[in-house]
Amino acid sequence: MSKKPLILVLDKGGQPRKWIDFEKAAYYHCKDLIKWTAGQNEITVHGGVSRVTGVRTELALNSIIALGGVQPARRRAPLITNKALFRRDGHLCAYCGHGFSHASLTRDHFVATDNGGKDVWDNVVTACKPCNNRKGHRDIAEYVDDMFFKPYVPSLAEHLLLTNNRVLDDQYDFLVQQLSTNSRFMSLHSRPVSEENDDYRAIDYSVPA
Repeated sequence: MSKKPLILVLDKGGQPRKWIDFEKAAYYHCKDLIKWTAGQNEITVHGGVSRVTGVRTELALNSIIALGGVQPARRRAPLITNKALFRRDGHLCAYCGHGFSHASLTRDHFVATDNGGKDVWDNVVTACKPCNNRKGHRDIAEYVDDMFFKPYVPSLAEHLLLTNNRVLDDQYDFLVQQLSTNSRFMSLHSRPVSEENDDYRAIDYSVPA
């Protein structure tokens, strides 16, 4: 079986906060810090073998857990990385509309930094290297009408989807309910389906070869 999927952590208000590995989730379970669960999948963790019974211990961890001590997050823009940006835009170039591999893409500033543009979500788009070079420092009016899509700030829920290579189906269903109205995520990424010889259903972030 492939590597165990990550666990989605919610704050006490039920809002998604972060991903953790099963070891951390097991720690929270043993400390009785998990207040409730919301997932349909369970990740089974195997422990040691009892000297008395000879039985190997098992711990079933829910795929979505809420921690009572986690305070609701203050609203702020998620961290920008090229990996998350390229996934937000579906590995498509905003200027020619074609799909490319990660290595062939760049982070382009909608308003060039030389013209006062900032390195923030609503000012960056995915662009192939040739288009980025052709655009240069041109004024927005020269290219904005020909763009295939515009930049936007992803919600924390979308950012969690973008930064995990293996989102389970129930985690996906929970997170997509909190996408912003201008999100393109569901039009670019399909719902997770069962993987062959796997107990879990995980989203596939395939990119052009």
